[in-house]
Amino acid sequence: MSLMMFGQALSLFGSMQQASAQRRQTARVAEQQEFNARLERIRSEQEHNDRLDAFETYRSTANAVRGVSGRDLNDRSFKARVKAGKDKSTEQINRATTQSMFTQNRMRYQAENTRTQGKINANATMMSGMASFAIGMDKITSVTGSD
Repeated sequence: MSLMMFGQALSLFGSMQQASAQRRQTARVAEQQEFNARLERIRSEQEHNDRLDAFETYRSTANAVRGVSGRDLNDRSFKARVKAGKDKSTEQINRATTQSMFTQNRMRYQAENTRTQGKINANATMMSGMASFAIGMDKITSVTGSD
């Protein structure tokens, strides 16, 4: 009988260890997803800076061409080209920023979802272990005949 009780206790302990391992595993996965969201933010900031640099290069080139061609600083076509370039750059920056925000939020949601699913799985493992322990103890009681 004591060997049977030891087996039931060992089974319960195994379930507890499995639940703990599930929690640790989901915590690692969630942390990786949070890290990916932080990397996405950095990537987005770098892309933003690259787009600003590209516009400044465009504007400098346009100024050089204007100077070489002898056009006045107040030339309407020059101003229109620079304004169109600025508008396009602003639109691209806004679009990229919005997309990055959605991506970051999706990654954070996945991390939170992973944590929640990990808790559910760990609790289910614990409950299953406890149920098996209770059933096993009931069987031991019915075999030994003591109530």
